[in-house]
Amino acid sequence: ATTADGQGITVATIQLSGWDNSNLASFATSAGLPNPVATGQYQAVSVDGANTTAPDGSGGDIEFALDQETLLAVAPKANQVAYVAPNTNQGFVDAFNTVASDALNHRAGLNFTALSVSWGQCEPGWSWANLNMMDAAIQNVVAAGVTVFAASGDSGAYDCSTSALAVDYPASDPNVIAVGGLTTNPVAQTETTWWNSS
Repeated sequence: ATTADGQGITVATIQLSGWDNSNLASFATSAGLPNPVATGQYQAVSVDGANTTAPDGSGGDIEFALDQETLLAVAPKANQVAYVAPNTNQGFVDAFNTVASDALNHRAGLNFTALSVSWGQCEPGWSWANLNMMDAAIQNVVAAGVTVFAASGDSGAYDCSTSALAVDYPASDPNVIAVGGLTTNPVAQTETTWWNSS
């Protein structure tokens, strides 16, 4: 059975850098929550030999911390499985396929329900071959019963940081739910993109 606090579900994330998971333990302590690292509620899976615990110097460990800590805050009883892959096209594809395989096989008896991906780049920056490989891998995840969420990027409709319209991939994939890119004000009923050309 699942509950509103995430009990009974597993949320996977894809990361392209390792990180020091003691940050998650510290966050849990400050939030008055049990340490998910010590309890095994948080697990890291190496894809293609990637180091799960050492930052690669790209700053990706900050994104890693943001993802896992936000997940803990929103769904404190959900299991977290972070898939850490090399920051390459092949590593990214292999991470999606590993999530699909683990979801199908109920890795460690877990019930995978969602995959959250904060990584991407402007769609025109991908070759057709890489887009096709990524789309096939994403379809594998969805076919395994996992809903895929991906960050839409910080630049709104101008993801290549130019005046030309371009979206972020994999958020633009038809099998993915794109998330973010807006600051909303419910009182004024307005939305503003994070990146504003003016």
